[in-house]
Amino acid sequence: FFQANQATDINAILDEVSLTPFQSSCSSNILLNGDFHTGTTKYWRRYYGDPFLEIIDGKDGLGDYALKIYNREGNDDNSAKQDLQMGCLVEGERYYVQVEYRLEKNGVSFECDPTTDDAATRCLEFDIKSFDSQGDAHET
Repeated sequence: FFQANQATDINAILDEVSLTPFQSSCSSNILLNGDFHTGTTKYWRRYYGDPFLEIIDGKDGLGDYALKIYNREGNDDNSAKQDLQMGCLVEGERYYVQVEYRLEKNGVSFECDPTTDDAATRCLEFDIKSFDSQGDAHET
C-alpha cells in the first residue's frame, strides 16, 4: 500500500489512514499505525527513492500525530508505503481507503483538484501492489 503520483515538489501530510474491506468477516483496519498515535513511523517505510518521513503534530496538536512526506525529488512515486499482511486481502474484493491529508508547496497548504490529472494540483492517489512468487509486481 503506498501513496503515489504527486508532483515531486509537493509535501503530503497524512493522518488517520485506513484500509478496510467493504464486505468481509475481517472488519478491522488492515493498515497498522495509520493514525500515527505511536508518535513514530512504525510499519511505514520509504517507497522508492529517498523521501523523508517525519512525524509531526497532527491537526489538533494535543497528542495527535501525522506523517509528513517530503524531499521527494527525482520521481513522483517517492513516498511512504506499508507492507500488508495477506490475512484480510482477498483477490476480487473491494476495499475502502480513508485518509485525512494536507498538501503543501513551499510550506503553504493548498486545496487539491479532484477533477485533474495534473500532478501539481491533483488529489492524492493510493495504490496496492502485489508481488507474485517470482517477485514481479502487479498493481491492484
